[in-house]
Amino acid sequence: MLSIKFMSQLPNILTKLRLVMAPLVAWALVCRHNRLALVLVSLAYITDFLDGYLARLWSVQSEWGRMWDPIADKMLGLCLFIPLTFVHRIVPPSLLFSMLSRDVFIGIIYALLRHHIALNPEMGSPLLIGKIHTVVQATFGIVVLLPFLAFSNPFLVGTLWATTWLSGVAYAYRTWTLWKLLP
Repeated sequence: MLSIKFMSQLPNILTKLRLVMAPLVAWALVCRHNRLALVLVSLAYITDFLDGYLARLWSVQSEWGRMWDPIADKMLGLCLFIPLTFVHRIVPPSLLFSMLSRDVFIGIIYALLRHHIALNPEMGSPLLIGKIHTVVQATFGIVVLLPFLAFSNPFLVGTLWATTWLSGVAYAYRTWTLWKLLP
C-alpha cells in the first residue's frame, strides 16, 4: 500500500520527472534516436496526464504543482517541437513561432496576474481548449515519431494550428475579461 506521504508527493514527482525528460526528448531528436524520443515523449505525456489527475483524485494539489506543471508542459513542448522544426523539418517554422508566441503570452499573463491567481486559483486554471491543445501536441509528437508513420500528417498540422490559435484567443479573452474585474 502506498504511504500517504508518498501519495501526496507523487504528482510533484511526476512533474519533476517530466522536467528531466523534456531535454532528453530534445537530445534524442537532435541525435535522431527517434525510437528513444518516441518512448520519452509517450512517457512524458503520460506523466502530464497523471500528475494532475492524481493531485485532484487524492486532493493533494500544491502551489509548487500549480506553478511548475505548466512550466514542465511548456518545456516539453519546446523540447519536442524545436527539433521537429529545425532538425526533422516536420513542423513549419511559422507554426512553431505561433506556438511559442502563445506560450510566452500565457506565461506573461500568468506572471502579471500571479497575485490575483494565488487569491483565486480558478483564474489560473487551464481552459478546456488548452487541454485539447496539449492532447493534439502529444498526438502529433507521437504519430510523427512512429516508425511506420514518420511524416507530417496534414490533418494533424492543421489541427495543431487550429488549437494553437483557438487556445491563444481563448486565453486572451479570459485575460481581458479578468483584467476588467481587477481593482
